[in-house]
Amino acid sequence: MKKRIISLIMVLALLAVSSISALAFESEAELNADERVQHFIEEKLVSLKDNRAVVSIDTVKDFAGQEYKVAVCAPKGYFIVHPEAGIIVEYNLNAVSPFNDAENPIYGGPTFYYDYTGNECRHTVLGTTISFYDTTAIRSKSLSLYNELLEKKYEPVADYLIGKSDQLPFRNTEEDPDHWISNHAWFQARVSGFGYVDGGYCGYIAANLVLKYHNNYNHITLPSTLATINSTALTNALIAKGNGNNGTTAVSVSNAINAFAADWSGVPANASWAVGSLGAFTEINTHHRPCILFGSLPDPRDNFNSYLFHAVVAYGYNFYENPTLETWVCHYGWDNYEEVHIVNSMMGTNTKYAP
Repeated sequence: MKKRIISLIMVLALLAVSSISALAFESEAELNADERVQHFIEEKLVSLKDNRAVVSIDTVKDFAGQEYKVAVCAPKGYFIVHPEAGIIVEYNLNAVSPFNDAENPIYGGPTFYYDYTGNECRHTVLGTTISFYDTTAIRSKSLSLYNELLEKKYEPVADYLIGKSDQLPFRNTEEDPDHWISNHAWFQARVSGFGYVDGGYCGYIAANLVLKYHNNYNHITLPSTLATINSTALTNALIAKGNGNNGTTAVSVSNAINAFAADWSGVPANASWAVGSLGAFTEINTHHRPCILFGSLPDPRDNFNSYLFHAVVAYGYNFYENPTLETWVCHYGWDNYEEVHIVNSMMGTNTKYAP
């Protein structure tokens, strides 16, 4: 009799658990696309041990009309998600969404945030503009990026986000390593006042950050007049060595660093450049040095004979945030963009500096 009672209790318990699971599954099944993205990002924040709230899910289109989702957090922070690929294309917990004030947001990939008003697209952070009628090649590049992300699809998350599955996969990332340069917190602390200047000089701003980092840890010796972290003097000195080039290519920035170094005995002229991410992972993981990454979009202001680039400093990477695509940790060279996580896509070239 006692055994029958125990068995009955066990059966009732199992039925209760099954009912709870069925209710949970039904609840997930009823979620719409935005709610699924919100749930996904909330789980991401839990994994980051971050208690901020997701306050909205917005839709932004790229130049080819493909859709991304932007999870806006409070008090600040944003995530940009490619739902069909199950990939977080980028996120930054230290700035408000770059599309917060955009009436017609257009996304060109990491660092390329635009608002389409009238006949032009204005960069929401830098304020620079391009004509919307001159974006045919940019649309092609946007489509290439979108398809590249689809090729790298992480199916367990993608299936959940598009409603094909009602199970959001749990990933234990504790055993996955982060790959950092030495003293990577130095870049994380450069929130503002690090030598930024207006005018499309992102490559020189990035080079200024790299040289100041090495100077701070006595790898090189900058002249005292150029070494102050919050001064623009070093950025302007590098611009002067750029021979009028606006510093948006790995070649021009590498040459400018070496030309600058030739004037100072404490700064070796050891800058080099490479295509894509060639050597960049080794630079960070083996040599523990930062490198400068250049992304690209065809530039309509020059009949598409050159490219719109934005240079960022990469000082870490990992393989676990997006299991199918490496994720860089970068400083954009803009205030409050000192720790942005971006997927390894849209990179054209890179510049390395070995002191």
